[in-house]
Amino acid sequence: QSHTAALTGLDALYDAALAQYGVIRVSDYDELLEVSNLLANSPAPPAKGLAVVSHSGGISSLTADMCGQVGLDLPELSDAAKGGINGVLKGFGWASNPSDVTGFANSDSFPEIMQFMANDPAMGTLVVASSGGDAQAEQVIAQRDRDDKKTLAFLWTGSRKEPAGLNMLKKARIPVFYTPNKLATGVRSLLDYHSWLGHRGKAGFPAAPAIRPGQQAAADRLAARGGVALSEHESKGLLSEWGVPITREKLVQNADDAVTAANEIAYPVVLKADVANMPHKTEAGLVMLGIQDDDAVRAAYDQVISNAANAGAVGDGINGVSVQEMVLDGVEVIVGLSYDSQLGATILFGSGGVMVEVYNDVALRLCPIDEKDALEMISDVKGARLLEGFRGRPAADVNALADTLVRVSHLGAQLEGTLAELDINPLMVLAAGQGVKAADAVAVFQP
Repeated sequence: QSHTAALTGLDALYDAALAQYGVIRVSDYDELLEVSNLLANSPAPPAKGLAVVSHSGGISSLTADMCGQVGLDLPELSDAAKGGINGVLKGFGWASNPSDVTGFANSDSFPEIMQFMANDPAMGTLVVASSGGDAQAEQVIAQRDRDDKKTLAFLWTGSRKEPAGLNMLKKARIPVFYTPNKLATGVRSLLDYHSWLGHRGKAGFPAAPAIRPGQQAAADRLAARGGVALSEHESKGLLSEWGVPITREKLVQNADDAVTAANEIAYPVVLKADVANMPHKTEAGLVMLGIQDDDAVRAAYDQVISNAANAGAVGDGINGVSVQEMVLDGVEVIVGLSYDSQLGATILFGSGGVMVEVYNDVALRLCPIDEKDALEMISDVKGARLLEGFRGRPAADVNALADTLVRVSHLGAQLEGTLAELDINPLMVLAAGQGVKAADAVAVFQP
């Protein structure tokens, strides 16, 4: 089984597909009602910032923590907002975000406090966390009506059995939540939905271009060997037809030709036995790294041929030995394709290398994707921080990586029904401006 097949869990795949098509997934019935109410009764927030105001430091801090866990931003208040709120509080509470305004949440001054927070240009959503009665509810409703370009949500902190104010908020269609975590996921869903709508409303859904004759011929030739995990050389040949850069390499049949190829490519080089039906070559001793001279090439050639025979690859099972450049610098990532019987072609991106299944740090999308999808996939992966430059290493070529993801997604969409799996692991992402190179790959066509 390929790394991609092992990492593409069914639930994770459906999560990715729903998000890609703007569908919000909720965890229970209460969340369904609360999030639906927020979406139905809120404008698109004009900014990503969230402002939280409450009568309680504890509940405002807990709400801020829950918001942080889902990636919501609570920016620092502007000087104008701080000055205005502190002028109202006069030392009883503090102007911050989240803001604990103590008893002023149930005073005639509360509308002024809400307005200062809502007027802050960094804030697109105002959250009031309280359990005030009808008087406070009237103030909150009036604030929503005054500034209907921004989202306002209410976190009810009191008992539902004492609904003074609560029924008034509901009747006025103020979105009400009852726990900080549900409020946080609700606002996260609102922002994500409008971000999705803004992109898809303008760009529409991506479509793969028509397959070119050369691509179709290469696919037809390899599809004749359906059910077989193709050798690396064959798999990279397929990638090349779709414009995916591969390492400089040459397939040879004897040690002398291996030496010639190594000198043409330039040391250090890598030698690999090129065999089918053996996707994990490292464990079988079929990969020799960092070879520095002619004598070492001859020894490595004999060793990988011997190891291939010991692993059961004999005669026609060994296509030869691939002499490849050794990519010394770069970030290792994995790019892969798999197919679901209901959802179709799926592209995977994640942290690469031999430990890829241990880390399980991946992002999934349905094929095809566009550049924005590709960049979102990259940002979804924790290990992608290495692409930004780490401990003195230069930033990697994220644009070339995104372009490669789009190309592979086209391959996946165009060969749906023919291709079964594809792994590129590792794909080496070089320094900015230097592109990417597929250092290893394996493809399997449908039997």
